[in-house]
Amino acid sequence: MAIIVMIYGQSGTGKSTSLRNFKPEDVCIVNVSGKPLPFKNKHKTFNTNDYMAISAAIEKAPAKSIVIDDATYLMTDEFMRTAKTTGYQKFTDMALNFYTLVKSAAKPPEGNKPDDRIVYFLGHSDTDANGNEKFKTIGKMLDLARQSIPAHRDVCDNHNWDKYAFMGHELRGATLGILGFGRIGQRVAHFAHAFDMNIVAYDPYLPVELFGKNNATRMETIPELLKVADYVTIHMPLNDETRNLFNAESISKMKSDAVVLNMARGGIVNEQDMYEALKAGKIGGYASDVMENELGGLTEGAGFDSPLFECDNFIVTPHLGAQSVDASYDIGQHIIAKVKEALNLQ
Repeated sequence: MAIIVMIYGQSGTGKSTSLRNFKPEDVCIVNVSGKPLPFKNKHKTFNTNDYMAISAAIEKAPAKSIVIDDATYLMTDEFMRTAKTTGYQKFTDMALNFYTLVKSAAKPPEGNKPDDRIVYFLGHSDTDANGNEKFKTIGKMLDLARQSIPAHRDVCDNHNWDKYAFMGHELRGATLGILGFGRIGQRVAHFAHAFDMNIVAYDPYLPVELFGKNNATRMETIPELLKVADYVTIHMPLNDETRNLFNAESISKMKSDAVVLNMARGGIVNEQDMYEALKAGKIGGYASDVMENELGGLTEGAGFDSPLFECDNFIVTPHLGAQSVDASYDIGQHIIAKVKEALNLQ
């Protein structure tokens, strides 16, 4: 019987990056979300989010190790596809589909497959070990609103002390548009409300009453939200529906001084279109913790560049969601507690 291992953690903690430690001949990777892997990939890879296709890949692959990256996306994708289906049966079906996949993966290897096969399921969490949602939206919004980054550069690089050159804006009274109103989107709304911002949100998969409970006005369409928002923050998964969601056409529907914040996934924003809009003054700013080709920058010896780096009204950080001493400590403590629990240790 194959061994099933579930690895569950925050974005940026190295789950996918750790795959580079496998020898290519020893592993088969099932890339569920189709994201680029964070290394030069010579491994056998299947790109699919279909349960039956994944089961077939596990059955056929001769590798000693199989990695499903990421398993959470499987359930999220199924939930999004059935979001408008009423009743509780869909949740039973989701659980049954995933259980069937795990059961299939655990079957004893046959033929030329190794007897000691291990199937790894990588899972993605947007909360830390204490159950707190992670986000960086408010900080970046403040940096762009008050021009903190260019002001810092002017002082340090040019030795200027000219506060009149960097006239910013208050968040108070501005309209924040939130795309994706799940746990993180609602948490962002909570903090934005503390800044006296007006909040509009778009999420067609949530009940109407949820928006009012979180001080937000529900928008029927994305263009409707883009038209009124001074700041737009993205908290959606990357899939076929959201890929290149922000492009020249959608940007043209926004205010010329509006700001886009992307703490979700690279690929949701078309970076070439965003660059051209920033250079042409068609949008006020762009702040991101992710980029389209960010994982290529993790390859040993690889350079990392983007035309966006030319723009003073662009702020980027290298996917820092889980990169803190506190988060690392919490994750370690969480893992230790789970190991003790599994081994019945006090």
